[in-house]
Amino acid sequence: MSKEFAQQLPLVLDYSAQADDYDEFIGRQANRILLSRGLTLVCGSRSTGKTHFMKALIKEAGLRHLTTFFLETNDAHDHSCFEKAGECNLVFLDNLNEVCGMPEWELSLFHLINFMEDTKNKLVFSTSVTPDKLDVNLADLGSRLRAADRVYLGPFDDEARIDFMRRIAKLRGFEISFDVGRFILRRSRRDMKEIEAVVEKLESETMKQRRKVSIPFVKEILRI
Repeated sequence: MSKEFAQQLPLVLDYSAQADDYDEFIGRQANRILLSRGLTLVCGSRSTGKTHFMKALIKEAGLRHLTTFFLETNDAHDHSCFEKAGECNLVFLDNLNEVCGMPEWELSLFHLINFMEDTKNKLVFSTSVTPDKLDVNLADLGSRLRAADRVYLGPFDDEARIDFMRRIAKLRGFEISFDVGRFILRRSRRDMKEIEAVVEKLESETMKQRRKVSIPFVKEILRI
């Protein structure tokens, strides 16, 4: 695997399994997240520590003398907040899924994402709903969100596992539908490393056989 491709793959983090010191845990991931450009989505079901994770990233950004802004989704839409956010190196927004479907929020987020990308700055949004399932009305915003880098915080539910599977398949140049992903998951170990290995095997065979990844194809290749 090339270093460039490895940097594109989603981060899979389970704090509970890795460290007693949360700041140390975040510090080890900070370069990958904070030094990249554009938008990163922190994905995880409820109570997986997304807010804590983002606050630790803000602390780390401060140590690096980067200016930050935290957009509150529990507040009413305020255009001036977005203007202030655009003046900073990093913009954080928690609970993205709570403002999807709100026209003012969607339009402001779309313009903010474009502006931050143009100025080579960074955004980190958290969501309890996987990107493909976000209830977004503005098509261009939905496209930006689906294309974003992703960090998965564990423990992982099946929706996050399927989203991870589909994301890395897309990065490898092919598509896995949600239904096919669910079929694979029901018949394999739910470990993220195992999921990645399955996707790698499917990539090899779909290139050799020039076939789309369907349930019959998966049965044949994985012998399940």
